Amino acid sequence: MMEKMENSVKWWFIPVYAIILVIFFREFILSNGFMYGTDTVEAGYMFRAFLAGYVKQHWALPLWNPYLFGGMPFVDAMHGDTFFPLSFIQFIMPIHRALGWKLILAILAGGIIVYYYFRNLKFSPMVCFWGGLLYLMNSFTVSLVYAGHDGRMYVSVLFPLLLMTIDRIFRKPNFVSLFFWSISFSLLVLANHPQLAYFAMWGVGAYVVFRLIVLLTEKVDIKQVALIGTLIVCGIVIGLAGSIVQLAPQYVYVNEHSPRAEGGKGWEYAKSWSNHPEDIVSLVNPDFVGTSVGEPDTYWGRNAFKLNSDYAGFIPIIFAIIALAYVRRRNVYFFAGLGLFAIIYSIGAHTPLFKLFYNFVPQVKSFRAPSTIMFIYVFSLVYLAVHGMQYLIDNYQDKLIRKKLAKMLLIISVVITALAAIFSLAPGSLLGIWNSLIYSDIHPEMLDVQQQFASHISFGFWVIAALSWLIFLVYTALDRKMISIPLFIIIIALLSLMDLWRENARFIQVYPYHLVFPGNATVNYLNEQQPEGKFRVFSFPKTYDNNNFLAMHDIPQVFGYHGNQLKRYDQFTNRSYIYSYRNAEEFRDRFGDFCYGPEFDLLNVKYLAAPFNLSDYKFEAVYSAQGVYLNENKEFLPRARVVYHYEVIEDNEKAMERIREEGFNYRNTVVLNKEPAIEVPSDTLEYVSARITDDDINDFDVRVDSPHPGILVLSENYYPAWKAEVNGEETEILLAYGNFMAIPITAGEQLVHVEFDSPIYNYSSMLTKFTWLVYLGVIVYYIVIARRRKESKDERSGS
Repeated sequence: MMEKMENSVKWWFIPVYAIILVIFFREFILSNGFMYGTDTVEAGYMFRAFLAGYVKQHWALPLWNPYLFGGMPFVDAMHGDTFFPLSFIQFIMPIHRALGWKLILAILAGGIIVYYYFRNLKFSPMVCFWGGLLYLMNSFTVSLVYAGHDGRMYVSVLFPLLLMTIDRIFRKPNFVSLFFWSISFSLLVLANHPQLAYFAMWGVGAYVVFRLIVLLTEKVDIKQVALIGTLIVCGIVIGLAGSIVQLAPQYVYVNEHSPRAEGGKGWEYAKSWSNHPEDIVSLVNPDFVGTSVGEPDTYWGRNAFKLNSDYAGFIPIIFAIIALAYVRRRNVYFFAGLGLFAIIYSIGAHTPLFKLFYNFVPQVKSFRAPSTIMFIYVFSLVYLAVHGMQYLIDNYQDKLIRKKLAKMLLIISVVITALAAIFSLAPGSLLGIWNSLIYSDIHPEMLDVQQQFASHISFGFWVIAALSWLIFLVYTALDRKMISIPLFIIIIALLSLMDLWRENARFIQVYPYHLVFPGNATVNYLNEQQPEGKFRVFSFPKTYDNNNFLAMHDIPQVFGYHGNQLKRYDQFTNRSYIYSYRNAEEFRDRFGDFCYGPEFDLLNVKYLAAPFNLSDYKFEAVYSAQGVYLNENKEFLPRARVVYHYEVIEDNEKAMERIREEGFNYRNTVVLNKEPAIEVPSDTLEYVSARITDDDINDFDVRVDSPHPGILVLSENYYPAWKAEVNGEETEILLAYGNFMAIPITAGEQLVHVEFDSPIYNYSSMLTKFTWLVYLGVIVYYIVIARRRKESKDERSGS
């Protein structure tokens, strides 16, 4: 019976995983709805819709995003999983469906990878099925659906793949192992979550060092150790080549052009969004600290809110205890230590360890949210649990061990039940002790939530107590040979699934598309005005719930939601100052100064969208619908214009200050960073508008008819990758007002061609394409070789 089940699981585990996910995501799969994600709604949808729309129209990637923050590079500034393989779904189905499907497929891949990971370690197929199921439904990955954090999900899925390919190198240090390791590393980088990829490499690096130390203690030939180390390093180099298109442009951008270029943002930033002691208790009882998802909001922790869960299940904790107690192997101790490290790092400033990492480990100062490292804890727990289950099965015939295991399970059940009973009898007292000893600075509002939902915490303890007793009873049935080992594992798998299902279900919310992204009359009006000439819209705070609402409809915004826009643009708009208001008076003054200041006009802002109308010397209310008023800026400047006065100020900050000086004629005078290569006559001519044509975003033309030599000013953010030609001759682009582009032109009719041409992107893209062609070639080669070997084997067996 056992052998038959073991053989069959090798082919039915994937359909079972798929069926589980179909049922779990049934509301999404069986509808035309949108799977809700906070960041997906705010930014992810806009990024992917823009990408997919551009690719379908131009058969090329967009290299510039003109719709947010005055424009920013698309690849360099990072707009999600542009190059990750699962992103292809976005080109073959509607975006609101594709965004959900790729998350489901990522979750499925996680379960499959972990199954094969443990099979490669020679675990029983049934145990591997259970291990894969635990990782398939772990809350760290599944709950990220609600936040829309696809990059974090990808890294969580890829972490066991990285470890599996490393194991293969140690087991078979050859070219094939190098190939698998390099391609998995490429995928890690292409997942485009630098922070979690960095954490993943901490775990992988620690594992490599551990394995090498083990080899050296076993006195393996030093040449073998050197070969393994060489293959790992070569795999990283090749893997970087396969993902350099993602890495190189963003590396240069972040270090030179992003608001993050200054380095770390300080201690408070680095430790923000960490876990806290109450979050660690929730690893055992997920109802302890609550969540901010759904109604009611039960979260009473120390972060502003909590939209995810790190819960990996209570049942794997029990089996992990078995592994730690009885499986005396170095790898078990290693992963126990790795999981413990992840927990300690996740709680940030609560331990001195984080201070050491902050001061001495590169890049830690640039990151926040230490809690995101918890995918390493989840995998480590599953690793230990699988070892515990395998130990139980392997020693099934040993009566003494069965007796010890039964006793341990009984003790765990009694302890958890006692804890549930005590907490139910005196929840207020126990939580009061917790607050006085650990959470003394709890906010009164959080205290109210804590007390109000104490019954939820009690219920959570009773749930894990029930799970403990069920495991004890099922094991007792196995001990008395009332059930078989396969049935025992199936029951444990079902209990594990029920436990994780209960926690994860709250994070899956599906809405009709039109409710999340409704049509809008204001958008229709603005689109009707676009043929008259390009312009931007400033959306006043709280006008729309979605900060990227207008950009989602291809309407360029002054600001928006991204987080990695051009640093120079932030300085030009003084955005950090504007949005750091502390009271209503500062709010009114700062936004008033901005809307009535020269930057507003230079930014080509034609409309101010707001929940109020204006009628004064600068603004005129021209349209209203659905509580939103469009106030036209009567002093807005065109996107392209020729001016005949200039000043030279090399320092960007001083150039921006000059704009704000009283008496400076910003409409007819441009501030340049250097002398233009032509002579501009100094007269009193006002600016002349120019016409932008053939705008394909990555490149566009400007047609100019100027009576004199002048400076063509483009209200488009300056970036080194922009190149310009005037009548076919390459021309230097100057920096205007410390932020925009300026191009010297001669008199008469001129055709100015502006194109985004980044050597860093071009060369890295070529290298990545070449590497993936090699990857595909190797795959095809080995498929052909394997087929020939099988045919040869069949012929020999037939003869």
